[in-house]
Amino acid sequence: MNISDLNYILPEDRIALTPKPNPRVLLGFKSKGSQPNEIQFNDIFNLFEEGDVLVINETLVSQRKVQIEGGAREILFLNPNEDRTIWDVLFAIKKMKIGDKFMIAGGVECELLEKGRPQKIKTSEALTDDYFKTSGRMALPPYIETKRKKRGEAVFSEKDLEWYQTPFGKEKGSLASPTASLHFAQDDIDFLKNEKKVEIAPVTLHVGMGTFQPIDVEDLNKHEMHAEFVKIQKTTIEKIVEAKKKGNKVWALGTTAMRAVESWATDSLDEHDDLFMGDTYLFIKSSEQIQVVDCLLTNFHQPCSTLLALVASFSGVDQVKAAYTHAVEQKFRFLSYGDLSVWYKNLNL
Repeated sequence: MNISDLNYILPEDRIALTPKPNPRVLLGFKSKGSQPNEIQFNDIFNLFEEGDVLVINETLVSQRKVQIEGGAREILFLNPNEDRTIWDVLFAIKKMKIGDKFMIAGGVECELLEKGRPQKIKTSEALTDDYFKTSGRMALPPYIETKRKKRGEAVFSEKDLEWYQTPFGKEKGSLASPTASLHFAQDDIDFLKNEKKVEIAPVTLHVGMGTFQPIDVEDLNKHEMHAEFVKIQKTTIEKIVEAKKKGNKVWALGTTAMRAVESWATDSLDEHDDLFMGDTYLFIKSSEQIQVVDCLLTNFHQPCSTLLALVASFSGVDQVKAAYTHAVEQKFRFLSYGDLSVWYKNLNL
């Protein structure tokens, strides 16, 4: 698969800048000879069978975007060193030189140590979670902030605190939301568990810089993913293994949930007493890499992105491009605040 295989025309008016209740749902190619078609959101629950497993990501988005004093710029804090005074960051630095200093919210002085993407800075004090809680905000996907700004709108509103945070998240640390989860309330998860007898299997994957990193090479094998932290309890793995033994399906609610369990399957995580944990660099770009997940619930993704490569690997390039063309024509809403799609593992159509 090359980057050109993942290109499609996405009209500006198909990109959602705010969520809508009752998302539309596109059911991808479920079986040979089928066609993508729209279903109602509640029809999703009828796709599950007793004994199936649904993997969900319990990450929460951290408030890591901070105002730079003396202007309209902001800085996004990524990863700290052990004492939390040296940080990988992202911000506009065209006119800055190594050694230049600047102030951020709360009177904290920063010094630019390295340029590049990401950059590296040193802060005059350790930046704790309490600091970001009082001085930071959640970072929305850059295209949302940019388009809102061009419209003369606030790039971030109080409503985003609810819109962009999953209802069943438990642990902060992510730079972006696992957006397929935004469509589901806790009641939906409870219904699957209690009424449909579906096993709920939580994982944690903190979305990192890779979400903001475009693919800039034609050959996908040359694209390097940034590390993202994964934690999976052994009870989750036990549910997955048991379902596989019985012939039940493993569903992933979002690409992050899928990457987490597929990272475990490739022995990329360190084993501890009761969990698997570690950084993953997994870039799913071929069907051979997929060992666990049978069905995927996910939003509609940007052209030429790692997330679209994952979906195309899962269900087949031709099938995904045909479904995306259909979705554009039928005016589905795309990207993080957009509609939902359902995919089944590669059928070799």
